[in-house]
Amino acid sequence: TGTGIQPLELVFPETIAVEGCTESAVTNDTAILGLSTTESGDVSVQFNDAEGYEILPTIDNVVELTYIDVISPDSNACGISIERTFFATDNCGRRIEAVQTINVVDTLAPVAEEIPSELTLNCDEYDPEAPLTPFTAQDNCSGLVEGVPTDVITEGECANTFTITRTWSFVDD
Repeated sequence: TGTGIQPLELVFPETIAVEGCTESAVTNDTAILGLSTTESGDVSVQFNDAEGYEILPTIDNVVELTYIDVISPDSNACGISIERTFFATDNCGRRIEAVQTINVVDTLAPVAEEIPSELTLNCDEYDPEAPLTPFTAQDNCSGLVEGVPTDVITEGECANTFTITRTWSFVDD
């Protein structure tokens, strides 16, 4: 005969993304619970109060809900991945585990300094061997990022006239 005890179930998004550069971006505001590399205290109320998170059959059956985070560098060299394991124990002593992945990602582009939009030179002023003036951009994760120029040369209608269209790219890690 059955005892009528329903199994515990945790409902939550399996994967979430948090904007940032390091594990410090994982907070109560960004991931419902802050980073915890040791097993947390009971978070059953915060968990059940968050949108998209639920303890089933009811929170009344759960004695304790805890979690622990394991941090690993992300394979794309930008950001990190955190494996969050939840542990729920009901009033009968049964314990279940469920895993959530939190990806900390940098989605903000570097902000470049102002680059002159147009420059006109006479033939005797143009030296194709002269080093370019370097331009940089500030990035929230990588710090200072050096610009990489790409030139497209378009011949003019008159002899010895041309236009160089230079595009600067700023790529963060």
